[in-house]
Amino acid sequence: MKRRFLSNGVPLGILLCLAVGSASAGTYSRELNGMDPSSTVKIIVKRNGAARSAYPAGTTVQKLADLSDGSELCSASVKDAIALAKTSSIEHVAVNHLVQGTGVAVPVYDYMPQAIQPNSQVTFANYGQGTNIGVALIDSGVTPNLDLIGSVKYSQSFVAGEDTKDYYGHGTHLAGLIAGKGLLSLFGYGNNYHGVSAGANIINLKVLNRQGQSDDATVIAAIDRAVALKSQYNIKIINLSLGRPVYESWKTDPLCQAVERAWKAGIAVVVAAGNAGRDDTAGTNGYGTIGSPANDPLVITVGAINTEHTAKRGDDLMTTYSSKGPSLIDHVVKPDLVAPGNKLTGALSDDSFLANNVGAQIVPSPFGQAPNYVVFSGTSGAAAVTSGAAAAVLDNEDLTPDQLKARLMKTASKLPRTSYFVTTRKLTNDLFTVGAGYLNLDAALAAKGKKAFTIPATMNAASPAAVILRTAGGKVTIVVSSTVWGSSTVWGSSTVWGS
Repeated sequence: MKRRFLSNGVPLGILLCLAVGSASAGTYSRELNGMDPSSTVKIIVKRNGAARSAYPAGTTVQKLADLSDGSELCSASVKDAIALAKTSSIEHVAVNHLVQGTGVAVPVYDYMPQAIQPNSQVTFANYGQGTNIGVALIDSGVTPNLDLIGSVKYSQSFVAGEDTKDYYGHGTHLAGLIAGKGLLSLFGYGNNYHGVSAGANIINLKVLNRQGQSDDATVIAAIDRAVALKSQYNIKIINLSLGRPVYESWKTDPLCQAVERAWKAGIAVVVAAGNAGRDDTAGTNGYGTIGSPANDPLVITVGAINTEHTAKRGDDLMTTYSSKGPSLIDHVVKPDLVAPGNKLTGALSDDSFLANNVGAQIVPSPFGQAPNYVVFSGTSGAAAVTSGAAAAVLDNEDLTPDQLKARLMKTASKLPRTSYFVTTRKLTNDLFTVGAGYLNLDAALAAKGKKAFTIPATMNAASPAAVILRTAGGKVTIVVSSTVWGSSTVWGSSTVWGS
């Protein structure tokens, strides 16, 4: 089934620009072609199932580690990496990229809980929401505090030389948005800073170091660890508020393949869209800036909307920094939806890199004691809010990852397809900016058992691809085709995208 959309104000050049560099599938990441052949690069080598022979003698290829999916982390010169990909035993050679956390923002109340649950009384934390649903937080670690007491059920560090505490200051904030109990703000603050699902459990898998950096291989190891721990900790959700640019198709990108393994193992993966919406270096007005693994069709990709510091949703506007689709190379329609992400108040990891950063928005303690909360902006927070909402839905109803994704998208509040200015930047609420709309947890919970807002457990909810159909007057008509993904027909309905 196909649904046609006239992208409001998106010029043809944007889609054509995004198509540039869409090389046909090969046996190595094409970015290697642009590197100095003599330079050394870390690579992820995927074999094709043949016997594991030693790497060719007389080359610079050196094995560094075995990865959990059977691939190998190696180092080699660029020239030898390309040559290696041409041998019969190798399926694909990819660059082991740097991965970065996706969020860094006079503290005011964000009204996040009220914004996503407009029909509920959420002044204080709902301890029954998300009960015993495991959320694997793959981030910079979690520093324990009273707001997260009893929430962190397992911790493991994949960062050499660092324990599981949060020295960057990113993961603790996200954990508070997902499952914070708000105990530290019960008195004196004027507002209760709690998470979406205070009953959820956090599985703390640390991959970002104290500078907020990691690499593909480390993140992949943590994703596969979450899959291994799934049954023990009832892990239903992985939160990835991190990413990096898209360098190759999701079909061969090792990071995308890792999130696909988790999804197919029964874990919904929520990913931040990225904060590159202001990037106009390609002349696209921020379109085509979705990162990886947010570009993977299966995952729930989340952009950031601004609550404007009020409880009502009618005045909320998109943030200028939220990355826009479609994805590079594959033109996957992203983000899937948007959620509050601007100036969100969450738990503070004291003496962390971000807390000590110039401009950090620390919430003062009303009693002159050490502060407990910090304000950050970014799609990182929007992803965490969505993970908390997903935990509440899964506590309310047993759904597959695809059913959960369809539920959140079908029940998202549809935003008017209008254009407006935020400061000096023009934004349009098109499907590449807001996806299916604004996360509405109340609507998602109320849709339990309703056929119109549920898909069969066997149905695929992978995000569709966008294809240029024709041009008229400088505008682009886009076909969103579910036939790309096989039997799924969920994307043919206006209940998903709005009108």
